[in-house]
Amino acid sequence: MATIKEIAKRTGFSQATVSRLLNGDPTLSVREETRRAIIRASEDLGYSAQAKRIVIPHEVVLLDNEESDETLRDSYFADLRSALEHNAKQQRMELTVFHSLDEMLNQKGKFDGFMAIGANVIAESDLEKLHEVMPYGVFIDVNPAPNLFDSVQPDLQQT
Repeated sequence: MATIKEIAKRTGFSQATVSRLLNGDPTLSVREETRRAIIRASEDLGYSAQAKRIVIPHEVVLLDNEESDETLRDSYFADLRSALEHNAKQQRMELTVFHSLDEMLNQKGKFDGFMAIGANVIAESDLEKLHEVMPYGVFIDVNPAPNLFDSVQPDLQQT
C-alpha cells in the first residue's frame, strides 16, 4: 500500500497538500490539475484512505443514445438520464451530454470515461473506435459490446 509520502514524491506536491486532499479537507483550495494529479497518483500506487471515501472528480461523458417515439421508453431513459446527472453532480463529476457518438469522439481527449444510455444500435466498427479512444466506459441497461465495455443492467422485475 502506498503512503502519502510516496504520492507527494511522485507528484511533486507537499505531503501536507496530498494529505489534506486525500482526507477531504474542505478548506483546501487547489487547482483542478493538482487535484487530478494527486488522485491519479494515489490510484496508480494503490493508496487506500482507510475507512474514508475519496470523492474523485472526473470529466465524464454521457452518451444519450436514445431516439424513440415510444412514450414509455422516452420516460424511462429521461428518468435514467436525470438520475445519472444528479448523481454525477453529487460525486463532483463534470458530466457532458452528447446525443451523437461522432460528436463525442471528436472531444475524446478531454474526458476520463463515459456512460451510455439508450437502445439505439451502434455499429460494431464505431464501438471498436470508441474503445480505442475511450476504453473506460459503461453502458447502462444494454451492452452492445460486452467484450469491450462493462454494463449495469437493472433488474426490472424487482422495480
